[in-house]
Amino acid sequence: MSISKMLFPMQITRRIYIWICLLVICTTAVQVVVVRGSFLSAEKVEREKVLLRVASSLERHLQNDVISQLLALDAAELPVDAQVSTLNRELQPVLDRTALNHPDLGIGVYSIKLDSVLAIWPFDSQLLTSVSKDLPYFNCYQTGEPDVIQTTTSLSRDGSAIMAVTYPIKLHGEVIGHTWANVKMNDVYAAAWQNAARTVLTGTMLLIIILLATWWFFLRFQQELQNFASAVAQGESGLPKGLLPELNPLLDAIQDHTHRLEEEIAAKNRTQRELNSFFNASPDLITVSSIQGKLQRVNPAVKQILGYEPEEYVSIPLLERTHPDDVQSLQETVCSIGKGQSVTHYETRYRCKDGSYKWIAWSAVSILDEGLIVAVGRDMTSQKQWEKDMLRLDRLNLAAQMAASISHEIRNPMTTVRGYLQLFGKKDEYRAYREHFELMIDELDRANSIISEFLSVARNRATDLKSHDLNHLIRLLHPLLQADANLAKAQTVLRLSPVSRLQLDEKEIRQLLLNLVRNAVEAMPKGGTVTISTWERDGRVLLEVKDEGTGIPEEIQDRIGSPFFSTKDNGTGLGLAVCYRIVEEHRAQISFESSQQGTAFRVCFLSDAPD
Repeated sequence: MSISKMLFPMQITRRIYIWICLLVICTTAVQVVVVRGSFLSAEKVEREKVLLRVASSLERHLQNDVISQLLALDAAELPVDAQVSTLNRELQPVLDRTALNHPDLGIGVYSIKLDSVLAIWPFDSQLLTSVSKDLPYFNCYQTGEPDVIQTTTSLSRDGSAIMAVTYPIKLHGEVIGHTWANVKMNDVYAAAWQNAARTVLTGTMLLIIILLATWWFFLRFQQELQNFASAVAQGESGLPKGLLPELNPLLDAIQDHTHRLEEEIAAKNRTQRELNSFFNASPDLITVSSIQGKLQRVNPAVKQILGYEPEEYVSIPLLERTHPDDVQSLQETVCSIGKGQSVTHYETRYRCKDGSYKWIAWSAVSILDEGLIVAVGRDMTSQKQWEKDMLRLDRLNLAAQMAASISHEIRNPMTTVRGYLQLFGKKDEYRAYREHFELMIDELDRANSIISEFLSVARNRATDLKSHDLNHLIRLLHPLLQADANLAKAQTVLRLSPVSRLQLDEKEIRQLLLNLVRNAVEAMPKGGTVTISTWERDGRVLLEVKDEGTGIPEEIQDRIGSPFFSTKDNGTGLGLAVCYRIVEEHRAQISFESSQQGTAFRVCFLSDAPD
């Protein structure tokens, strides 16, 4: 047997061996953390005892000397600096002798009465000074009891983290000072690590011995399993004696089931290939998702319908794929499917990669045993648009019939009335009523303009298409558009890019521009800027008229362009209907985008449109 096979057992033995190695490593790591933590806690407790013993011993040795010296010096009325120097000469030797037994500790004496350190070790005369009362060393003055603290503020430790014990010095029950003893936390950590390292090293050696024993056991076990695998692969009816004879019944059962299993696998493979062929070739969307609605798989049709790659689409959450207005309904539908109900022709809007939305009609069933939902979706966007166009055409046809039926009958008497009003307005005896006559004439003119719009919607004449430069037509009309905008305290801005010549009816295009710009100006009652833009992309010429109004409410956007529908108080609802008719006559397309920052109407012409 090669060394590589010895070091890396095969199949189940290899997996178990790896698990044991991981267990040993994890156990060692946990042992390091736990042992280090326990030793650190034990070391802190032990150091606290030492610090308390040193501080209390120092307090007992110094109490009588400090009290008597303070009383004597106070009676002598010496300056504070002199008192501190005198006390230091008496007390410093005591601290030095104490430090001989504990060279790793910092110790000292402080007087609250003199507000100064009286003695300190390691000694530094500059440290015989006052100490801020905000530091934790003064907690013992409030409690009257020894206090254990951890801090980085130390007079003699150069800012190192320390553990300290402060022990109060009392006179007649009043705390007049304190002694302290401290140790660097780095010394505590180092001692804890040394103790932990010794324990961990011992435990690690035991784990290595166990690992080696386990490795030897699995080498022997591997040999037995390899013989069993060889017998299964070669179709042997039994194993040699002494090598796991208990596996012989299992070997016979495996041989019996092998043939049936091969037949079932072949049948499942055929079925799977057929399903995959149908799944990949279907022009409709086919999705497989969990009961909760999480998408797991989608067929390639998603690329043609929504623009996403299948792998990309699967990663998008359900709510982000769906139109915000359809989210609640979709969640309720998914919930009902998850309870075992089937759904047929459920329509909802899904977001395309370019940001637009398409209508998808879904039929779905659930497979509760596997926790899956299988759904088939058909793109209904074109049909929806066709239904919308047919409805609008029906309305246009109604407008045409109305206009053809009543336009002439109304216009003739209106013309007569208008003429008599003009005649009466010129006579002196009716001068007092001249303003009333002018008002009636204006209203008759307004009614006449409405009838003209009826006729424009209903007109069914051949367009006079000729080759024109769209930018040239816009520039010619711009002064009139600007004048119309100025009346409403607005302005127009041209952003015209070079475009190809188009087959256009000049009069119809003028009417289209006038209507779109007038609507844009009226959408900005407080004034603003109307931007007229042109550009060419992918063989198409685009015209855009954009305003800075408050936008079109989403709930009425589907009705835009329908005859007699208007958002203005005095509107007829025919201006955009005329625009839609003109666009259709030029075999172009019109669309709009609206938000709270404004609305942009966009007309797309084919640059190679035939005569």
